[in-house]
Amino acid sequence: MSEDKKLRCAVVYRLEGDGPSAIPLCSFDHAAAKAGSRAGEQQGKFAKAVARVIGADPPTGVAKGAKVGGFRVVQSDEHQIVYGADPDGLCFCVITGLAYPNRIAIQFLEELAGEFKAGHGSQAMKAKENGLNIKAKKVLTAMCSKYETAAKVDSALRVIDAVDGVKGQMQDNITGMLKNQESAESLNAKSQELSEQASVFKTNSKQLKNTMRWKNLKMTLMLGGVVLIVGLIILLSIWSQIGFLFKGSSSSKSESSKSDGGGRFLYGLLFDDETAETDEDLFSG
Repeated sequence: MSEDKKLRCAVVYRLEGDGPSAIPLCSFDHAAAKAGSRAGEQQGKFAKAVARVIGADPPTGVAKGAKVGGFRVVQSDEHQIVYGADPDGLCFCVITGLAYPNRIAIQFLEELAGEFKAGHGSQAMKAKENGLNIKAKKVLTAMCSKYETAAKVDSALRVIDAVDGVKGQMQDNITGMLKNQESAESLNAKSQELSEQASVFKTNSKQLKNTMRWKNLKMTLMLGGVVLIVGLIILLSIWSQIGFLFKGSSSSKSESSKSDGGGRFLYGLLFDDETAETDEDLFSG
């Protein structure tokens, strides 16, 4: 059910003929005025639409001397129409939201009938269609403003509306608390998830660090081995060359000493020892 409790529009008609036909005398679109827009064409549409409703189901059984009676209530998906007539054939109508109390709408029509007939009753029986729009606007405006919401004219409804307001506020507070709790739980879950992810990242980083350290160590060892092998090869090559040179020098010296010793031996055989020694000194010199 709609929660619209606002008064929208008020219209006054004159009923004519057996049909009867509902002739709009004056109307006021309170909802449009509150919204700051011009009523004009929309107001005329409301009046004509309601005139057809009244013509199809006119108020009946109006008691003589009554201000207004024979009330009817017609509802649509968006609003409701409440109307009644006086014994002279003046029909008073109000359009409200679906949640607007019918009791207050009828009270509005009874008061409107008294105010309107007091100021414009004699003119209403002779006025043309929409002929009292300007003259009766003040009355319609004041009445619509007074009955804009049912709580404005009914103390019991004011209390009920206050209770409903408090109830609604409490429901909003409870809903907000539940949302906050859900948010806190969500944040807690996210923080735990982030903590787990941080722990996994820390473990993976340590493993990666150890892996990279081991790779660096292996690379260092491999490079050191290569350098050592190359150094050994170079040292062995140098050592072999030095050994070869040393061996060649020793061989030449040995051959030289052998040839000199043979010469001295042959010389000693040919000459005597003194001469040989003297000559040896000469040779050595």
